[in-house]
Amino acid sequence: RLRACRAELPRGADGELRVTLPNGDVVEAGEVEPALSQLLERRVRLEAAQPGAGRFRQTGAHHDLAPIHLINESNLARLRELEPGCDWDVRRFRPNLLIDDGEAAGTDGPAAEELAEPFGEDELLGHRLRGPSGVELDIGLPTPRCVVPTRAQDDLPPYPGLLRALMELNPVDLGNAGTQGCVGAYAEVSQAGPLALGDHLEVHASQRPAEQVVAANIARALS
Repeated sequence: RLRACRAELPRGADGELRVTLPNGDVVEAGEVEPALSQLLERRVRLEAAQPGAGRFRQTGAHHDLAPIHLINESNLARLRELEPGCDWDVRRFRPNLLIDDGEAAGTDGPAAEELAEPFGEDELLGHRLRGPSGVELDIGLPTPRCVVPTRAQDDLPPYPGLLRALMELNPVDLGNAGTQGCVGAYAEVSQAGPLALGDHLEVHASQRPAEQVVAANIARALS
């Protein structure tokens, strides 16, 4: 039931949380706790996340590992091409950012069309994305998928075959973490700042090989 909710902190709302419930009702501020308690049939208390470094395992929020998860549209298109019988709805993967990488413009690193085959985020590993506000995201790890994308959410039914398809299409050796079916990438926040729908993100190439970056980040994440 909680996965069917949507939360946002509107700009200018002075930190007041707004939640859209599965039935479409919108609750704000002091209405949120009792509404979620009723929905989940247990007491719910909201607590503010503590400020963090925006790094792996130091997200400062309620995340298991990384503060940012992103997926490229070219990646989803590639998956649909390779396995059209699977349900590759982006909502199953719940990224913070869905990146339209269909056009190359304004990059001083790899052009977008160079990132489209076979999996766009794999080619972004080790690079930095910079937004117009000055926000900077360091792409540091492929995103291994757990069972959550296979479960029902919104109007999407359960799809247990998704993980098996990912292991066949994009198995990634994550060292001590084993081989995982991956889609998307995890990022750290090297410079905080807002991002809005339609913002252009520039790709800035790293001087370090992607393999070194990923290996170092896996070691940090498992330490």
